[in-house]
Amino acid sequence: IGTCIDAPEKTLAFSHEFCLDVLNRFADEWGTEFEIVSKTINFGKVEKFKDDPLPLSYGRGNGFKTGVGRKLQGEKPPTSILYVQGG
Repeated sequence: IGTCIDAPEKTLAFSHEFCLDVLNRFADEWGTEFEIVSKTINFGKVEKFKDDPLPLSYGRGNGFKTGVGRKLQGEKPPTSILYVQGG
């Protein structure tokens, strides 16, 4: 048994749904998030590294790794769908 938010009861109907889909419905219905730790499910706002946040900033050279960037390929739009075939 994990932590849970304090919220009014609601009745939801389920039929042949996967557990992850049900958890997402719960989170959407109550406007919250969920977290699975080992075999425990916690409902509520999930905050990680609150005391030691990762500093991020915009601009050239301020990404996760120095030297990594993107450039435009002329007037061509970026690839949005990639079809992979293999075995």
